[in-house]
Amino acid sequence: MPVIDGLLYAKQESTAGTYLQPVAADVLEPERGDAVFTLAGQTAPIERTVLRHHMEPELPAAAGGYWWDLSFSHEVKCSGGATSAPELGPMLEACGFDEDVNAANVEYFIPNDYNGAPQPVSLNFEEHTNGTEYQAAGCTFNLELSHSSDQRLMANFSGNGAYSAAPTDVSAIASPSFHTEAAIVSLGNSNPFSYFGNTGLCLRSWGVNLNATPNMRPNLAAGSGSRYNKFPSFWTTTGITFTAEVEAEDVSFYDHWGATAAATLGDISVTMVAGSRTFEVLLYDCTAAAPVRVPGAPNTYQLTANAHRHTAGDGGSGSDKSSSLILRFS
Repeated sequence: MPVIDGLLYAKQESTAGTYLQPVAADVLEPERGDAVFTLAGQTAPIERTVLRHHMEPELPAAAGGYWWDLSFSHEVKCSGGATSAPELGPMLEACGFDEDVNAANVEYFIPNDYNGAPQPVSLNFEEHTNGTEYQAAGCTFNLELSHSSDQRLMANFSGNGAYSAAPTDVSAIASPSFHTEAAIVSLGNSNPFSYFGNTGLCLRSWGVNLNATPNMRPNLAAGSGSRYNKFPSFWTTTGITFTAEVEAEDVSFYDHWGATAAATLGDISVTMVAGSRTFEVLLYDCTAAAPVRVPGAPNTYQLTANAHRHTAGDGGSGSDKSSSLILRFS
């Protein structure tokens, strides 16, 4: 069910899976369009082996026994200061990142306990048309970043959360405090893109996908009112992937076929700027497929790589964290 016009709020939960009412400062600005939010309420009962002894169907569950499938897109903005968390900070943590605020920047990295890391958020959707409010608790997500030349960097979220309450008419949260930081559009000026040591590449488009799927967590203790499910969800993932389309400007890039055949590990970095603020995407110990020529476009190639956890201090570019991916706001 699309929500065409409305507001979205996301608040990091103090108790995972327990709805926490967002306030004005928790507002997000998802991308407008024909379907701003995708809210697919799942209401069919789930068959469990342990329930097969029931000869008659159970009564319909309370509202808390159902869940939302959630998805929306949001532009990535720089943080207000080098050590200030960005607008999407709670959403990034709901995607499995840990937050590190230090003296120089704010970093989001994939910790060792990837499946135990997500800090779920409570989401509050408010329609402008008729004032209907949708609440979801224990929400976790997959993250996909996408960017092409002269366009805004977009974060695409897809996941799920439990019904906190049935949709209802409510008064809107008063005076939302919108974020005014600049959207991220442009690459940096000095070697903004490095791919396995190659910097002489014109980056036309790129993307990062966590490839994580939030799954229902069967839990008998949750009771029939929750369809024997417990939020937040657990994840399955096939690993972090990086894709790009580039134009090769440096002949050294053409040696990359040899590096691919030798299964050489390499790092990838993308640096973007908005005014005095910087956003960096750092991927470590990557393995890459051979570049694929783009038909009809001279010297243009499609790149695909997979990031892997590197050991702290092993020479990974720019950080001493043991992580396959770091998002750095400074």
